[in-house]
Amino acid sequence: MPIDEYRNHDEIYRSILNLPALTYCKMNLKRRYDYSGNPTVRMLHVTSPLEEIVILQALDYDDIIGLLACAPHLKRLDFNFSKCRDNLPAIDSTIVSLRLTHLTVDMGLTPFDHFERITTNLLSHLQVLHISVKQNKKYLDANRWEQLISSSMPHLRIFDLNYSYHIYGIYTEWNLADCNETLRKFSSLFWAQHKWYFEYQLAVKDYEGEMCFFSVNPYR
Repeated sequence: MPIDEYRNHDEIYRSILNLPALTYCKMNLKRRYDYSGNPTVRMLHVTSPLEEIVILQALDYDDIIGLLACAPHLKRLDFNFSKCRDNLPAIDSTIVSLRLTHLTVDMGLTPFDHFERITTNLLSHLQVLHISVKQNKKYLDANRWEQLISSSMPHLRIFDLNYSYHIYGIYTEWNLADCNETLRKFSSLFWAQHKWYFEYQLAVKDYEGEMCFFSVNPYR
């Protein structure tokens, strides 16, 4: 369902979420930047039977929480996370869906603590996580991931991480030693027990290149 830029996204979301037999939806709405305190989805006060949603445009934090509140049966969610304000409100886990089992998300440049805010108390039933991220080195903190998965995603079976860092100029956060040390930390007992394995690629020429860190055979 591709939809061109439309100022009243509330009407579009309400029409979709009110369909009584709709369990799957894939949509693409052009992003409306509105941080006025009136989130697009959260104000709808509707209940949808949707079980799987794929949203191709970027969603902000409030929209995500609104979707989870409007779709209590939601099990699969695929979206891009847009950068949002720093003062994220607390999540009331009593009004949002706790049934998500599959999450595919492109975090882009969004800080890791924003992802943690969504994860904590909301993804306790999650079994499959596909996450892509750029530049932010904190997403490659193996100990932080271990704590987050152990405390908030205890049923996780598939962890598919794709990280990329564009290198430009003489100064960079990555060199060969950094990559090897990161890989070593993602090879501890915790990761071995879950059979989650990783590799990296580092290509630099004339002070420009890319470092990629990614899961290997995440479906094993």
